[in-house]
Amino acid sequence: MRFALFFVLIADLLTIALVGFDIFLWVEWMANRNNLNEGYALKCLIAASFILLYLALGRYFYRSVLGKKQDREHGPDDERSQDFEKLTRADGTIIHIEHCGQRGKPAIVFIHGWNSNSSQWYYQKKYFSKNYHLIFMDLPGLGQSTKAANKDYSLERMATDLYAVLEKTKAKNPVLWGHSTGGMTILTFLKYNRHDLSPLRGVILQHTTYTNPLKTIILSDKVLPLQKSILEPVARLSIPGAPLLWLIKWLSYFNGHLLIRTHIMLFSGNETKKQLDFASWLWAIVDPAITLRGVLAMFRYNASEILDQIKLPVLIITAIHDKLTLPAASHTMNNAIAGSKLIMLKSAAHIGLLECHDEVNRSAEDFMNEIREPVQIGREL
Repeated sequence: MRFALFFVLIADLLTIALVGFDIFLWVEWMANRNNLNEGYALKCLIAASFILLYLALGRYFYRSVLGKKQDREHGPDDERSQDFEKLTRADGTIIHIEHCGQRGKPAIVFIHGWNSNSSQWYYQKKYFSKNYHLIFMDLPGLGQSTKAANKDYSLERMATDLYAVLEKTKAKNPVLWGHSTGGMTILTFLKYNRHDLSPLRGVILQHTTYTNPLKTIILSDKVLPLQKSILEPVARLSIPGAPLLWLIKWLSYFNGHLLIRTHIMLFSGNETKKQLDFASWLWAIVDPAITLRGVLAMFRYNASEILDQIKLPVLIITAIHDKLTLPAASHTMNNAIAGSKLIMLKSAAHIGLLECHDEVNRSAEDFMNEIREPVQIGREL
């Protein structure tokens, strides 16, 4: 595991090193191809060609090696509904909202995680469309929502965006379902909102936390002390270089290093080839500047005070192999939220909604079948 985490840290540096070495080999070949040192030139040409091939197509090798064979299972794919609407926020940011399933039926509002978008809910869309009205929102700067015009990616801002989505869609007796940052958005929403616009039936919190994510991540005792001295300064200094970081990330996607990183950090080893590639692609398309600003905002996140005040039915889904949000965070929330139910996935990590989608969907369906009456919430932000 230590070696795996070390690779996560140096994956992009390896990509840069390979690109630099490949350029050097091509230059050497050009310089020596017409002189007496033809043997050396030929070696440079072969090595440069091999590295170039690896940089362009390595992803297919790692996808085949790391992902499991896909038996009669389709997707996931970047499917988008033709039933959508745009919500313009006060700062000019446009939030993309999609509808699926049966309008007029009880609603499920899905809020995705960071470095992702609403297409991550592929399997949930397929499973719940027959009996529910499904509402998907892309968080600002992700998916088909525009970047936050005021560069605000705080959890408070996302909570107000969620409030506006509920208001615009007039969701009927909704269940709010959040994954990772999406769950943090819901907890922030509950912390600051007591509204009577759309009675809630319940909440599903999946692979999420109630506090600064550095406190509930793997090796938190080593990472947390670095927040102020190293992580925050590096993140702020890296934002201007986001275009270069984005290029490196795409190169890492094509050569497969990003797939290795996704395999280590997001999955438990039970993912299919398509799931691995899809999750890596979702990671690749995100502007690093948005990622960094969001991460800086999450360092200030804390919803601890709301946990024992939540009177809604709550389902908490965690996974034994989750490295980005350790199961201990879910146990803490389960102990603090009266009447909440905890599900532990044994064959998944941080993105169990893909890796163990059948178990996740059945558990969520059982939970929603148990809910009878919506819960009215009073005061608004």
